[in-house]
Amino acid sequence: MSFKNLKKLGFGLALSAGALAVTTMSLPTTAIAAFPEKPITVVIGWGPGGGIDRYMRVVQSYSKKYLGVKMRLVYKPGGGGTVAHNLLVRNLPKTGYTLAAANIPHQTIPTQISKKGYRLKDIRWVATFSLVPSVVIVKRDSPYKTLADLVKAAKKNPGRLKAGSPGARSGSAAFHYKWTKLTNTKITLVPYRGGGKMYKGLLGGEIEVMATNMNWGVKFKDTVLTLATASEKRDPLNTEAPTFRELGIDYIDYLSRSLTASAKVPKKKIDTLGKLFRKMSEDKQFRKDLAKKAGINTVFMNSDETTAYVTNYVKNSEGVFDLMRSKMKK
Repeated sequence: MSFKNLKKLGFGLALSAGALAVTTMSLPTTAIAAFPEKPITVVIGWGPGGGIDRYMRVVQSYSKKYLGVKMRLVYKPGGGGTVAHNLLVRNLPKTGYTLAAANIPHQTIPTQISKKGYRLKDIRWVATFSLVPSVVIVKRDSPYKTLADLVKAAKKNPGRLKAGSPGARSGSAAFHYKWTKLTNTKITLVPYRGGGKMYKGLLGGEIEVMATNMNWGVKFKDTVLTLATASEKRDPLNTEAPTFRELGIDYIDYLSRSLTASAKVPKKKIDTLGKLFRKMSEDKQFRKDLAKKAGINTVFMNSDETTAYVTNYVKNSEGVFDLMRSKMKK
């Protein structure tokens, strides 16, 4: 799928094609001389084996080539990345050598529905490598072969079916509440500490559904079936999955694969990293590896573009935030 023609992103969010286009720009070979000069640590707020982990392992494998230094991955799971980001802004060095793996809207939702923890002003968006459509997934041998099958079963026994998400305040949880509301369906949400545990829960029969993103439907196509995707068009990595719009539900929703830093890191360092990461994203083999190993398409945005995306997402998502606040009170 080409994201250059994308008109709407999640909850009516408009984003210009220019912000999504991967530009072909040259980079001086001396760009990595001053910064970075030593390994960069990336804190991952999810457990190993999940979608964020798989994406970061691809980025890590290209870090030496494009940053001139290696990346070290450290895992601090909890709260859909909230634990990692609280550490990032409160306890970890603010030198630019410590980043965090991030997901929009996972890293925006906690700042909007709770007064605890880090605020959006506390972080800088370094770069975004992909925008991944949200999806409804079941086991391939599930009795539910279509979204209509699932909705019918859920309406027959409200609340009996269970859907997993990688965190109670994650973007996937927001997606679950939104699509079930649009279909007037009640499916009980079961939050997991990361996508890997959620996937095991599906295979083990703890849940019947995953509210997640397309990379699971691509990476594990032999074991799961994607019933619907919240993309504008069918994803080229999983063409069997119909869009919500095809099924008569006007709903678009994406999760990102991004990187953040403390807001105290100088903007000059952030921009330097952005230029290096853009060159990485233009590497044809990197793009192939991101699709094959992480199950996602490459869509690059630098710091300024990602910040604008987040601003628009927050502005256009107050209704979803209200819905999540109401769920938290119950």
